[in-house]
Amino acid sequence: MKRILSVLAAAVVASGLLVAGAYAAKPEPAVKGPPPESIKKGMEGAPAAIQSAGITCTLKNAAWVGGGKKTVDKKSVPVDTYEVACGEGPGYLIQKMADSADAYPCIQLRASAGAGNKTLQCTLPENQDYNAQIQPLVDHAGLSCHVADVMFLGTSSDHFGHYEVSCGDQGGYFITVDTKGAPTGNPVSCLQQTTDPTKWPCKLTTKAQAVAGIAAMAKPYDEQCQASDARFVGRDTSSKSDYYEVACSNKAGFMLEANGGKGVRVLDCLSARSIGGGCTMTDTTKLAQAAGSGFAATLQKNGVPCTATDTSIYGKDKRTNRDIVEFKCPEQPFGVVAVIPGAGSTGKFDHYDCLGAAERALDCQLTPKKELLARLKPILVAIGKTCEPTDFAMHGPDDGDGDLVEVKCGGGQPGYILDLPPDRSKTIKTIPCAIAARGEDKCTIAGNT
Repeated sequence: MKRILSVLAAAVVASGLLVAGAYAAKPEPAVKGPPPESIKKGMEGAPAAIQSAGITCTLKNAAWVGGGKKTVDKKSVPVDTYEVACGEGPGYLIQKMADSADAYPCIQLRASAGAGNKTLQCTLPENQDYNAQIQPLVDHAGLSCHVADVMFLGTSSDHFGHYEVSCGDQGGYFITVDTKGAPTGNPVSCLQQTTDPTKWPCKLTTKAQAVAGIAAMAKPYDEQCQASDARFVGRDTSSKSDYYEVACSNKAGFMLEANGGKGVRVLDCLSARSIGGGCTMTDTTKLAQAAGSGFAATLQKNGVPCTATDTSIYGKDKRTNRDIVEFKCPEQPFGVVAVIPGAGSTGKFDHYDCLGAAERALDCQLTPKKELLARLKPILVAIGKTCEPTDFAMHGPDDGDGDLVEVKCGGGQPGYILDLPPDRSKTIKTIPCAIAARGEDKCTIAGNT
């Protein structure tokens, strides 16, 4: 199918350029439908025309519009024009040549006519309501949207059409139709377009309606929120999920994960701090202080001494839904990370220091690597090793109750593997990397091997 349409005039097709325009599908004046003989001839010839055009169309009705000539590769070829109404979405006018065909959506032809071009229009009754024509595509895209209005935006080299659809007070979306006439890719919320100034702005949907649409998606997951604002945060390219922040006038806001125009889950703003920079419409400082106070009390209840001076909440463990929280406190020189069960979670309370966190691929923020290296130096000095630690790597637990920690030393000094007990007070055993190379637990840091 061609992306540059030919002007269709009366019943005879002549070549020319159709300028793509934008058309909002308002109710149209009644048009006179094709005569019965055109319907009969159309139903006979339309299936072959649909097949030649390569479009997806379950034929509901058809009419033969007329015949004529068209210039193809500087040659005049005979052409028959059919109008078809399809069960999957927009109707088409199809130019059928001997061995090929070009299809043009009725809504696109109407947009061209609205832009001042002389273009033949669709006249079948089924092709007069553009909202109804686009509704199957919207449904197929998985959107909960009753189309209140539609606007054709244009075509591109790899897509048959781009449309904006309004869902009234439920927001609006951009959808793209592929070369076979089926929706492709994730629909894009008008709120995303509003947030990103580089995007084509929505014309049929206001910001308030876009916010209402996002709030409706979040409603099953947070019924108390009285949504006052919302913004598009970003898209996860691997899962194709979109993230929106929702602000509530009566409570703390949250992050909504959506896919295909449907809500998947909500995350509180503390748990969502790693998503697109986190919440910006909710004061997370107060939330962190309140949550940190509660989490610190949980440490005390579980026998972990910690007079917390700072708290960093990483979010929830995906497998068990437990909260992962780091604490800074003088009683825990190597820091402490707690995994805390709560409502809807599984698993028990657990905790480990920041060396143990590194073993679990978690980098502490409050007790960073530089501070951990400084904590390792006295352990080496106590056993007479001259070493300024510059790097470390966790090798996992020892056969006993310790953890194996590889240390790299600066100044060309040899590295070591330390077997540290849970309290990190001293090393149970120390293995130089040169000796470790002969066993199973070999050093792995560059310069130690």
